[in-house]
Amino acid sequence: MLSMAAIPSAQNASEYYFKAENYYTAEKSAAQKAEWHGKGGVRLGLEGQVTQPVFAAILKGQLPNGIALGRTVGDEWKHFSGVDMTFSAPKSLSLLAYIGGDSRLLEANRDAVKSTLNWVEENMIMTRIKAQGETRHVKTGSLVAALFPHDMSRTNDPQAHIHAIVMNVTERPDGKWASVHNPPLWRDSMLVGRIYRNFLNINVQELGYQTRLTHRDGRFEIKGVKALPKIGACGQHILALVR
Repeated sequence: MLSMAAIPSAQNASEYYFKAENYYTAEKSAAQKAEWHGKGGVRLGLEGQVTQPVFAAILKGQLPNGIALGRTVGDEWKHFSGVDMTFSAPKSLSLLAYIGGDSRLLEANRDAVKSTLNWVEENMIMTRIKAQGETRHVKTGSLVAALFPHDMSRTNDPQAHIHAIVMNVTERPDGKWASVHNPPLWRDSMLVGRIYRNFLNINVQELGYQTRLTHRDGRFEIKGVKALPKIGACGQHILALVR
């Protein structure tokens, strides 16, 4: 499943994604660590682990190369931070990964998210260029994203999901840096969700699992896994393998 939300406040977003209790930057496996993604990020020298100071600065439009995107309104600098694209894996995958102990599924999910973002980068990331009184929408093929894996839902159930923070930053074909023209991301979000589920389904099957479609939009579950009702004060799921 894919859900999208605008990031209204750079300061609040920076604090939220780096809260200790969210586990985002804790000492976990490689599949659980926050990292940069995208060709635009590489051009800015953003590779490997995400650090809070750089993350917060880019949300505000302050790039590592010294360029500042945005404009001054009164005494305040204004820059739209970006979009949170949250990719949520099927419940059966989460149960097998966190309770069943198959961490390969987390890597499969991360790989599916990256493959989806690569498609988004090539086909949907664009900017507006004004010239001679006309405005053109130009594809840039330049994405800057920070990936924050998380392992629990808001109700403390096992739920593998990745927050892909697509920064409002892209490199134009002429080498200049500009803001992203975001409407295509919102308009075609259902398509992006289908692409993600397709990549993930393939990855899961390549690990030897069988899957079953549960919805016409490509949502699926792994065969042989059933989440029983929550029990006890902790509200944890029981993993049942159907023989």
